[in-house]
Amino acid sequence: MIAGTLLGRAPRTLSSHHARAWATSLLQTRLLPWKEIEEDGWHTTSNLLIQQYALFPDRGWILLGGVVRAPRPRAATDAYMLAWAEEALGLADPPAWLPGPEHDDTWYAALPDKKP
Repeated sequence: MIAGTLLGRAPRTLSSHHARAWATSLLQTRLLPWKEIEEDGWHTTSNLLIQQYALFPDRGWILLGGVVRAPRPRAATDAYMLAWAEEALGLADPPAWLPGPEHDDTWYAALPDKKP
């Protein structure tokens, strides 16, 4: 299970190598080498080990920042995963969760629009 802030999307037609190059250029910071996590996913940190990033394929390539990872329990339900993500992200107000476009295991938090 991976939770983080969506930083960007790229077409799924990019190879893994090109997707990592795209993500690196988008982040514009010094990164440690990308390491493979889970199937086609990748993980890296900033050179100072402060920021974490994950890149993985869904409908397209998804780049997340401020990554929190945990092994997915076999019996994890959607409710369990969403509660874990809220806690991991430290959200003050619970978001509305929207399913990913084509991937059953991807959810997006729709945060309340807070206008002054």
